[in-house]
Amino acid sequence: MFGDTLLWTDPVDFSGILVGGVGEPSVGLARDWPGLSRAGVGRDMTAAEVRANISLDSAGTARYAAPGSIITDDNQLLAYGAHRMRDTHTGSAVMFRHAQLVRLAQTPVGASP
Repeated sequence: MFGDTLLWTDPVDFSGILVGGVGEPSVGLARDWPGLSRAGVGRDMTAAEVRANISLDSAGTARYAAPGSIITDDNQLLAYGAHRMRDTHTGSAVMFRHAQLVRLAQTPVGASP
């Protein structure tokens, strides 16, 4: 896993985007998100709104991933997302469990990563 990573969750459809790179975990990635300073990109959210939807910082992402195993591109849930299974019992269970795991992995407010 990339060491300096964050999980961003779209506030509309709740899909997630993993943003990161190699290196040690830091708070800089969330604070200085590459690309947010680019003008004329046509975003429908401000930089503050984008940052407010960071679900996991580097420390939280590491905690979230720690008990897992490597997932390959053969895993269709990873490739296509839980939103495609939303109306199924399995999809709902997966999305609920994912939300629980994200909450457990989040860095408490005021704690350093």
